[in-house]
Amino acid sequence: MVHSYQGSNTCDPDAHNSAIQQETIPGSCIADHNSQVYFQTLASPLLSSSQHTCISPRFIVPENTPVSSINSDTDTINPSGSSTPSSLRKSTDEDPDVEKPEFKPKHRFKFWRKSRGSIPKNATHKSTVFENPDVGVEEKHLVVHVASGTDPQGQYEVRVPKAVLQAYLKLEEFAVYDFTGMEHADPEQWSKRKKIVHTVLYGMTTLVSQFNSAILSPAVSQIMNEFNVSFKIAVLCTCIYILGIALGPLLFAPMSEQYGRKLSTLLPFVIGALFTFMAACSTRIWFVILFRGLAGVCSAAPMVISGGMLSDIWSPKVRGNYLIIYSNFVTLGPCVAPIVAPVLLRYMSWRGLLFITSGLYLVVATVNVMSLSESYAPVILAREASARRMRTGNFLHHAKLDETSMTPKEFLKRHVRRPFKMMAVPLIALVALYASFVFGLFYLVTTSVPTTFQDYRDFSQIYSGLPMLAVYTGATVLGVPINLLVGLRYARKLTQNHNEPMPEQRLFAVLFLGLVLPIGIALFGYTVSNSQFHWIVPCLGLTLIGAGFFVIFQGCLNFLVDALPKYSASAMAVSTCMRSMLAGFFPLFSREIFYTFGIEQGTGVLTIIAVLCVPIPFCFFYFSNAINKKYQQYNFDL
Repeated sequence: MVHSYQGSNTCDPDAHNSAIQQETIPGSCIADHNSQVYFQTLASPLLSSSQHTCISPRFIVPENTPVSSINSDTDTINPSGSSTPSSLRKSTDEDPDVEKPEFKPKHRFKFWRKSRGSIPKNATHKSTVFENPDVGVEEKHLVVHVASGTDPQGQYEVRVPKAVLQAYLKLEEFAVYDFTGMEHADPEQWSKRKKIVHTVLYGMTTLVSQFNSAILSPAVSQIMNEFNVSFKIAVLCTCIYILGIALGPLLFAPMSEQYGRKLSTLLPFVIGALFTFMAACSTRIWFVILFRGLAGVCSAAPMVISGGMLSDIWSPKVRGNYLIIYSNFVTLGPCVAPIVAPVLLRYMSWRGLLFITSGLYLVVATVNVMSLSESYAPVILAREASARRMRTGNFLHHAKLDETSMTPKEFLKRHVRRPFKMMAVPLIALVALYASFVFGLFYLVTTSVPTTFQDYRDFSQIYSGLPMLAVYTGATVLGVPINLLVGLRYARKLTQNHNEPMPEQRLFAVLFLGLVLPIGIALFGYTVSNSQFHWIVPCLGLTLIGAGFFVIFQGCLNFLVDALPKYSASAMAVSTCMRSMLAGFFPLFSREIFYTFGIEQGTGVLTIIAVLCVPIPFCFFYFSNAINKKYQQYNFDL
C-alpha cells in the first residue's frame, strides 16, 4: 500500500506526462498551492532528459512510513502565514512490490530558523541527508509534517534523490554566505567614523561596568556600621561583584557568537542595572551581597564581548591602535570611582551611590540601543536571509548560521564549554593567566591607595582618591604612545608576512616594559609611608604602575584577539574570567598584607612576585609557535 499526496488542484496524469516531456513538473502534483509546505520552486525547469529516470511521475510514499527517527529537533515554519492546510487529498494505489528501504542518517541541516508570528505547531518541515545502502548513493529526504482536517496528526514523507533535488531547487542560488551585493552591511566596510563611534560606545559601556566594581570601596565603613558586620563581610560587596564578572563571560561570550554582539551586550547590561537598583534597596547585608554578585555577572557582558566587536570591524593592521581607545575606558572605570565616591558620600549614603550607578547604566544603554548596529557577520547574514524569506516567500534563502539549529542542550555543549576547551591550549591559558595575575596585582595596589594616603599622608576622605588620577595618567601619557609605536611596528611585520597574523609580535612591548610594574610598586610602597618624600613621589610610583599595567594588559588582549579571531569573544572570556577571579580574591587579604607586614614590607612582597613574572613574556614571544603548534588546527566547535 502506497500513498501519493496531492493538493486540491488535482494533477492530471496526461498533463503530468506532458510536463515530463517539457522538462517541468507542476507543483500541484506535490502539494496544494495554499499549503504551509512550500514546494512551488519544484515547478521550475528540470533536468536533462537523461536524468528523468531519477524521478517518478509522482512522489510515492510507503504507507505508515515511520519518521520518528528523523523527526527530532524540527523547526516550525509558516511560509504563507495562513492557517493549517486542510486541503491535502490522499489517493491510494496498491503496489505490493514497493518495499521501504532502510536509511541511515548521515548528517542533517536546516535552511531556516523558527519564524515568528502566527505559527501552527503541527506544520513543520525538516531536511535530512541519508545514505541509501541499497544503491550506495546519498539521497536528500524532505520530511514534511502537515496536519489536515481529516488527519490532524498526519505525518508524510517525501523522498527525492539528492542530485535531482539540487537540480530542482538550485540551493546554492539561495545561500547567503557572504556580503556580495550588500557590501554596505559588511562591518569591515563601515565608515571610519562609524567604527570609532562603536569603539567609544562599547568602551563607555565597559567603563560603567568597571565603575560599578569600585564604587562601594570608599563606603566600606558605612556598610560596616549600618549592618554591624566585620570588614571582610563589608568588603564582600565589592569582591563578589568582581567574582560575578568572572562567571558572566562563560555565558555571554558564546551567546554573542550565536545571537550577535549588540543583543548579548545590552540585554545583560540592562538586567545588571536592575540588580544594582535592588542591591541599593536591600535591608539585609546578604541580599546586598547577592544582588551585587548578580549585577557583576550581568555587567561582564560588555567587558568580554567588546573584544569580539573590535575584531569584527577593525583589520589586524590597525586593530591594536583602536583597541587602545577601548583599553583606556577599562582603566578609567576603577580609577574614577574612588575619586567620585568620597565626594558623593558627603551628601548621601552608600545606597545613593548605587542609585546613581544604576541610572548611569540606563543612560548608556539607551544611547547604545539608538546608536549601535550589529557587527557579527554570521548574525548579519542570517538576518538578511530571514528578510529575504519574508520578502519573497521563498524559504530556501539561508545563511551558515541557519544550517545549525541547536537545542539549549546543544548550545551549552558546543558554545558554553568552548572557553573551557580553550584553557586546554597551553599558550592561550598561560597568556590569560599572566594577564590575570598582573590585573590582580594592579587591583590589589589601587584599591588600597585611598586608605594608604589617609593613614600615612593625612589626606581627607575626599582628597584620598585623587592619587588614582596618577594611575590613569601613567596609562594614558606613557602607555598609549608605547602601544601606538608597537602597532606601527606590527603593521610593518604583518605586511612582510603577507598579512598572516603574528600574535606573538603583539607582546613586543611587554618584553621591555614588564619591569616597569614592579618598579612602580616598589617606589610607591617605599615612599608613601616616609614623610621625607613629597606626596608627589608615591604618585610617580602609581604612574609607573598604570603604565606597566596598561602595556601588559593591552599586549595580552591583542594577542588573544589575533590568535583566535573567529572565537575572539570566547578567548576574551577566558582572560576576563581568570583576571576577575584573582581581582576578586586579592582585596580580601589586602588589609592583612599591608597591616600585618606594613606598607613597605607588603609592597616588597608584591614587588618580588612581579619581578618573578618578568621572564614570562619572553617565553611567550620566543616559544609560542612551538607551544601552540599541535593546537593550530584545533576545532573549538566540536
